[in-house]
Amino acid sequence: MAQDGENRRSILGDKGSLQRALVGPLIVGAMLFFRMGLPALFDKGHRVDDLIHGDALPFAAGSAFLYLICTLGYWIILRRARTHDPVRTKRIGMAVIAAIVMLLAEAYFVIPDVIRYRLASDLTVRGVPAEAELIRDYARGCGKAACTDAVQYRFTPRGGTHPIEGSVDVLNGRARGTHDRIDYVEATGTVPILYDPQAPRRAMFFWKDDVASAARVGGSFAGIIALNVIASIVLIPFALILWRDLAGQRRTKAENADRS
Repeated sequence: MAQDGENRRSILGDKGSLQRALVGPLIVGAMLFFRMGLPALFDKGHRVDDLIHGDALPFAAGSAFLYLICTLGYWIILRRARTHDPVRTKRIGMAVIAAIVMLLAEAYFVIPDVIRYRLASDLTVRGVPAEAELIRDYARGCGKAACTDAVQYRFTPRGGTHPIEGSVDVLNGRARGTHDRIDYVEATGTVPILYDPQAPRRAMFFWKDDVASAARVGGSFAGIIALNVIASIVLIPFALILWRDLAGQRRTKAENADRS
């Protein structure tokens, strides 16, 4: 048992050490990658290279990077607390780490939505509908109980001479089972798309009012707005408590200085 404990320490490092701060995120990232990637790999039509181009790798890398900031920041806080006010250092340091993680997480979720919103906005103005040939359908990434369905397609743009291949999402976070979109694609062997004639590789799955909904700010950013509201509800009390504690410490130091 003692030997096993020594082996674990040699791999992860001691608590609060730089080794643990660096190795921990790598382990977490690998676990998330295989947790998301393996279910998708065994889904119909999936290929090994989809693990790299799908959701598994970006999500795992992003999560590991956020975790790295937390562990590395905590290691820096512990080192600074040795020579500075420990309570003040830890409180301010944790607040800074939380702010950085929130900003990066926000960017991780917002940037793809902004890109999708811009694409949908352009397509509603100048998009051209087309029935592309279905090459394959597959799960781009899988979570605990749902997957994101995508299709690979081939079509020749209007006025063009060479076919173009691309892929678009059909369903985000679907529950296991059939759906009218997937049923249509598989039954007809075609993929309805709306593409940009100026850049035909820019396209979206063209189904009912999906593109128009994505082009509306409310429809495109509803999830982001809800996420920010929840984060504000959680963080504002924490920020007020931190501000009150720091203000109390400043008053105490001022009073001690006056007495002396």
